[in-house]
Amino acid sequence: MTAANSATISARDGHRLVLLAASPTAPLAAKALARHLNIPAGQALDRLTRGPGVLAEGLEPTQAAQLAALLMALGLRVRCYSGADPGTPRGLPDLSLQLASGADPLRMAQALAQVLGRDPAAVLADLYRPGGVILTTPQPELAERLRRLMRRQKGLQLASSCPDQAVYDLFGGNISTRPQRRDLGRHLRLLGLQPCHFSGALAAGLDRRMLDHLLHRFAPAGVFGLNRAFQRFDLFLTASREMGPRALRDFLTTRQVGGDTEALQAAPMRIDTGLSHSAARQFQGDYDLIGLETFARLQLPAQNP
Repeated sequence: MTAANSATISARDGHRLVLLAASPTAPLAAKALARHLNIPAGQALDRLTRGPGVLAEGLEPTQAAQLAALLMALGLRVRCYSGADPGTPRGLPDLSLQLASGADPLRMAQALAQVLGRDPAAVLADLYRPGGVILTTPQPELAERLRRLMRRQKGLQLASSCPDQAVYDLFGGNISTRPQRRDLGRHLRLLGLQPCHFSGALAAGLDRRMLDHLLHRFAPAGVFGLNRAFQRFDLFLTASREMGPRALRDFLTTRQVGGDTEALQAAPMRIDTGLSHSAARQFQGDYDLIGLETFARLQLPAQNP
């Protein structure tokens, strides 16, 4: 159906296709959008590059679904709404509950298990995984019970993420055999996916569709994906290019790791823990400006101080 005859379907009765975020693949997708809507390619590109907003209205359900699937396959984040839907995603965001530094894991697992109606041992196992206990679009009643728990218990940290805007990274897990590593690397290169030197991820900046594809194919190899909003990192100091010994000792004291500069020569020294993805990158950039060389590692709760 073209734009001309789709005009007979009002936006109120038809479906609306909404772009959730701009994408570098917009030029590639512009031709497809123009063809489906029967509009000039320049107009299609303008809609795709001006940021979040409505791409088309008054679409038949089948047409909207097909166009959405095509655009998502081309790397765009879009969502369909019925005419009665005002265009606001429903439901609560995804939640991540992680152990705070110094928390009692057993006590936190038991408290969470009561709220979630799960086995405490299973909750404890999740707390020791990167990302902690992850709840996908929880019901409002459960979210309210969690808020009450957070007010009573001080050993948990909460993070949230809107599913439509989530960005995922793929990590290595336990890829133990050379054929598995070779097959995974070849497939990632075929898809044009690059590793992230900052986080150690095998592939970075994935949407949910791409992550599901990789997990379906390579989960037996031990890989796992993690929402970037739920990632926590430790920063390790490896060398000081410009800071003298006394200044370095003073700096280490401010990081609450003591001033033992000789220990730095033997092994990397952890100077920050539990940082979000964005905070870890910012800290690393700040340290580089003052001559400190650092690297980040995805935090495992079992390694918390």
